[in-house]
Order: sequence, then structure tokens, then C-alpha cells
Amino acid sequence: MKKVLLTFGLFIGMMITGQAQVELKGFKLGSYYKGPQEILTTLGGIKGLLIVYQLEDNRIYRLQFIASEDTINMSKINDNDFFIIINGLQTKYGIEFLKDTDVESSNFWWDPYAKIYFLFADKDGVMYIIEVQHWEHKYSKRKIRVWIYNINLDKIFEEEEQAKKEEEQRKIENDF
Repeated sequence: MKKVLLTFGLFIGMMITGQAQVELKGFKLGSYYKGPQEILTTLGGIKGLLIVYQLEDNRIYRLQFIASEDTINMSKINDNDFFIIINGLQTKYGIEFLKDTDVESSNFWWDPYAKIYFLFADKDGVMYIIEVQHWEHKYSKRKIRVWIYNINLDKIFEEEEQAKKEEEQRKIENDF
């Protein structure tokens, strides 16, 4: 019985540690954090903005990196830098990105030549997404956003947001 409990305990510990070890630039999913939500940094040598999303109890549930030179506008990166980021993330997290061809879209009002597609991977309750904007006629430059989030903590965030909406609705209804 002790062996079963010990094995079970080790398994649970590995699951918790596995999720806790998912980090980007020192920010770990599921850890508590109080501090700036937007940090200038680099990813694979590309300048950008790292955004830390937190639950009401300050646990980090999502991280987002946006390639950007000035924190306002997304930067276009070349093929080499694009593949450095993809390969770096795949190696670091032991994942393989797949392209979601069902989501590809084009003909945006601001640029009729722009197209967007997504690369997805998931492992151990964590979702990895890269949004890619590209222009077929513009020298293989791309704009990217990277999201990494804990699926269970993201559900908690959705529940928190729903509770806020319901509270707001109650306030409005009680105002009459």
C-alpha cells in the first residue's frame, strides 16, 4: 500500500511540477506574480513585448509575446528569425506546432494582401499558439504573436470574467 501511495504521490508531484515548469523569460504559469504586466524583452533575439496575464489571486495563467520594436506596432520579422522562434519554442517545451488551415483568413480592410494563420501545440494542459500574419508579395516578412497558457487556469479566468459580468448586470438591474 505504501508503494502505491508513494508512486501516486510522485506521479501527482511530477504533474504539478511539469505545469509549474512551463515558463517564458522567468515567468511561470501558475505562479503568483505582482509587478508590471508588460515587459520589454527578447525572444530568440527578436525584440518584443511580453504581457503577463493574471487571475484575481495574481496567479499567472497566460503569457503573450508580441514581436515589436516600439511596443506599439508589431514588427515584421524575416524567415530566419521566424524559424528560430518556432524551433526554439518546440525544443524548449518538447512540442511540435501544427498549422491550423481552417482558420487562415485574408482580405483585411487595412491590407488586402495580408493573411493570418495559426500554429498550435498542446502538452500537459498547456496550449501554445503562434499567430502569424504574412504577405505573399512582401519578401517573406511576417508579424507574430505567441501565446502560452494553462488551460485549467484559463477556464478559471473565464469563470471570473463571467462572474464580473453577472455582478455588473445585477448592479444595472438594481439601479431601476
